[in-house]
Amino acid sequence: MKTPDTSAPNGLDRDGPFSSLPETLTLQHHHGGEEKARQAMEGWVEALTKEARGRLVFETEEGGDQPFLPSLSLTTRSSSHVHYHFVPEGPELPVFRDLLWDAASEAAPEKAGSAGPGESGPPHEMLLFVSAHCPNCPHAVRTVHALARKLPNLSAHLFEAMLHTDLAEQHNVQSVPTLLIDQELRYVGGLDEEKLSSILGSADSTSILHEKIRKQIKEGGGALEAAEWIAGGGDPSFLASDLGESTFEERIALLVAMEEALETDPRCLDRLVDPLLPYLESEHASVRGDIADLLGKIGDPKALPALKKLCKDPDPNVAEVAEESVEMIEEDS
Repeated sequence: MKTPDTSAPNGLDRDGPFSSLPETLTLQHHHGGEEKARQAMEGWVEALTKEARGRLVFETEEGGDQPFLPSLSLTTRSSSHVHYHFVPEGPELPVFRDLLWDAASEAAPEKAGSAGPGESGPPHEMLLFVSAHCPNCPHAVRTVHALARKLPNLSAHLFEAMLHTDLAEQHNVQSVPTLLIDQELRYVGGLDEEKLSSILGSADSTSILHEKIRKQIKEGGGALEAAEWIAGGGDPSFLASDLGESTFEERIALLVAMEEALETDPRCLDRLVDPLLPYLESEHASVRGDIADLLGKIGDPKALPALKKLCKDPDPNVAEVAEESVEMIEEDS
């Protein structure tokens, strides 16, 4: 006889059949798509129905407003949606089973008052491309599941890259796992749940845009595009912490983008001055020097008091850069 997994919620056997789920779950099954994929999805739904013996209820619908077909969808307690557009196999199968067990456990009466849906936030769409042969993909899927359970207004679509080749090619997916968020952000490889939760959970509608700019600059190849955004009126203030707390390589990439922006519009970085000033007191001499140099190129006189103070920095290189920046600003004033 199989020994129940007592580490599971309420001592339930999470490896057992879905007929032992603590609560009944409703899933949406949308027909459509290519014949082979449609038949595979229908066979999967039939198998799940037999295993669950009433614990899984399937609402079968035509495509409707579902953009990707076929699909099997679960609405989480946070009111987010997880859409499977392929039948999980191999290491992906236990990840799907855990999704349903978690959903059923969270819906159980004794859990009902423990954590309600999150605050309403802006809607986000996630497309995750995986492969049954990818060792890192199950972790990526679990991360997406966790985000959907935690945050409201997410619509997470999961695809098998080798089965959805046209869509993968359309989105330039070259390896798995690849996560696309709102057609703006791209993550390849391991996913940081805490970071993604912070970005997606922000009530600030610019959080996705800001993260895109950061990635463009730090990952290379996008510095010019980021510079164009800044010179075109984008507020660069959020990049102050990146400049002050980045690695040397990241800071160089950021400085290149800043200088490119100044070439187009000499006043485009004025809003960056105030948030940069505290970093002139960084414990790292290289940070103090680089920030002082950038402030000199920005040329805003309100940086002069802090730069003059830095002229007495114990590091002679930093002091020299500060002196040069003071001269640049005073000459242009």
